[in-house]
Amino acid sequence: MNLQSAARVAMVFAQTYHEENFITEDERVGLVAWARAMEPHFVDNKFGPFRRAAQIHKIPTVDPLFRVVQRRVIEAMNLSEDTPKEQQLGAYLSVISPGGAVQRHRDPTPEGTRHLRCNIFLQLPESGARPMIVDVPVSVATRSLLAFYPSELVHSSEPFEGDRERILLSFGFTVPNEHRLPIRKRQRQEWIDTPQEPLLGLG
Repeated sequence: MNLQSAARVAMVFAQTYHEENFITEDERVGLVAWARAMEPHFVDNKFGPFRRAAQIHKIPTVDPLFRVVQRRVIEAMNLSEDTPKEQQLGAYLSVISPGGAVQRHRDPTPEGTRHLRCNIFLQLPESGARPMIVDVPVSVATRSLLAFYPSELVHSSEPFEGDRERILLSFGFTVPNEHRLPIRKRQRQEWIDTPQEPLLGLG
């Protein structure tokens, strides 16, 4: 890895929060069943094929597990119940089928704020489909939480491989510029921690 690549990896590590086993297996199974039941209410994503999603406030049934996990995310991110929900996407369920991928982009946020996005991976394909943040692949596991600021970091996903879909439960919040991600429970030895200053204009 050259110096520039190492610096980019270190930057992504400093600007993301990843926690494995954020939900239990029973919670995952229940949330997947809920997502499957709500699929008739999903809409196609205009930015690419094989992608469907539904905002939570637009579906007819909200599983109680959603509220349980939402409270856990709010606590983990040092937020409060009054923290504003991100207005464009809010919280949503997403299913991406083989052949789909997330396009490279950055999300908007009102001036003076940060868009905080917290993704929980309910199901992953056999291979591929890793999140790409500033073109750095981030390895995630089923039941894990990945949090970052998509208003500052260009992000996308790898192409999918295999027949299994990726199912995601995502929470979005609008937080002040001074908000910082929690300190990691475990540091990865091969990555260097750096200050969490807002990163604008990357890509």
